[in-house]
Amino acid sequence: MSTDSDKMALDNDNRQGVVKNIGHFQRHSTFWYSDGSIVIRVDDKTVYNVHTTMLQKLSEIFNSLITIPDGKKKDDPTREGTEAYPGPLFLPGTTVSEFDDLLQWIYRAEWQALGNDNIERERICTHLMKLAHKWEIPVATDYAVKVLDGIPLPPSRRIQLGGRFSINRWINSGIEPGHT
Repeated sequence: MSTDSDKMALDNDNRQGVVKNIGHFQRHSTFWYSDGSIVIRVDDKTVYNVHTTMLQKLSEIFNSLITIPDGKKKDDPTREGTEAYPGPLFLPGTTVSEFDDLLQWIYRAEWQALGNDNIERERICTHLMKLAHKWEIPVATDYAVKVLDGIPLPPSRRIQLGGRFSINRWINSGIEPGHT
């Protein structure tokens, strides 16, 4: 539940160009940049304020999502999630955990803390591949595949991930890289 001080903080941000009418949403603790240019929502309450250029340079799909006209004026380039639009850009079918992992990879925030825990590495890379597949970010897929190639995944898991995210060499081989 937001307090009056939370509303005041949001009002102060509005003067800096952050989207208005955030309402009952809660700012993400890491990915709320005061100089962000787009507010994104992935669930019922969490919003992110990130940089459009970081997303647009990686994906034409993000570029299209961010530049959807609002329908009020013909050929209006108003972007969802920006000051001129009444609410955050909503990305359905994406969890906070998945979007956090993607943003950590994009911004390289604590990405080196991937660590040696293979279960955690697999979880993070699976999130990264899911969103990279969804929004056509091949460089993110390549990174996740490289990391997962270093993990001793069971052949059945490798085939499953290969099928889900179109990693043909995993589908065809179903074996750990470097093994026959």
